Amino acid sequence: MAELKGLYELFILARLMSQPFHGYLLRRLLGVAIGPARQISWGVLYPLMRRLEDDGLIASVVDTAAPAAEAQEGERQRRVYQITEAGRKRFHELMRDLGEYNADYADTFSIKLSSFAYIPRDLQLDILRHYRGYVQFVQQFLLAARERVTSVPAIRDFERVHYLRMLDHKLLLLAADLEWVEREIAHTDAENRQ
Repeated sequence: MAELKGLYELFILARLMSQPFHGYLLRRLLGVAIGPARQISWGVLYPLMRRLEDDGLIASVVDTAAPAAEAQEGERQRRVYQITEAGRKRFHELMRDLGEYNADYADTFSIKLSSFAYIPRDLQLDILRHYRGYVQFVQQFLLAARERVTSVPAIRDFERVHYLRMLDHKLLLLAADLEWVEREIAHTDAENRQ
């Protein structure tokens, strides 16, 4: 769960780099970024935002632009969150931290990729190259797994065909991802030299 909180922290700080947001909109944007299978709950988002605020990384104000008619008796007032200078510094630290290859690495990369507008091209290249290393790491693992599956006598032939099918599918996706990241590295490197 610690990796997820780091992922969510990076996402929140990254989105606030451009403009202030309501918490509900941050939650919706995060859902788009990480996909439909992994949604963040209010019980995770708001405590995290409170911690970021307590740490001085973000600040909130009551949204005075929201129509008073929208607020129901006893309902919390909507708050708008914005990044602080300390939050900007933390955002850049998180972007420079290439991190370990773990279960959340691909989602972290996606969030970093969506935040390239706020970092220099040399750091973009570092992130892209590190991601390429991740793709190659997973690819090598799957190739070795495929080799084992073809030679393990305990796996029956009628099962083996489906294991190999699954591995081939994953390897095909990785090949496309590797081709994409190679193009991105070449493109970003060319822009960096201009």
